[in-house]
Amino acid sequence: MILRSPHALNRGRSYLYRLASGRDEGGLEIRSLIKTKTPKLDFHRYEPRSRRHLRRLFAAIRAYLDDLDRGQYVFRPGMGCNMCEFRDDHCQHWLG
Repeated sequence: MILRSPHALNRGRSYLYRLASGRDEGGLEIRSLIKTKTPKLDFHRYEPRSRRHLRRLFAAIRAYLDDLDRGQYVFRPGMGCNMCEFRDDHCQHWLG
């Protein structure tokens, strides 16, 4: 299960919006600043998340937590790992 995907993030954002506001979102719009010689804004628009989307989000979270409970964590280092203070001790445990 990949919880880092943009789709999982969008589902999480939708759920948190609903939880905080008590309303369904009208859609989701992600705006990104593209830092080039001539900066521009990039827009990505998504429809409101359905019950099916949220069920998939919670199924992925549940599977992740179940794996952690069994000690089956899948270590997948990301770009931020090079700057992390735990890289040399805590994460080495997961490498085997």
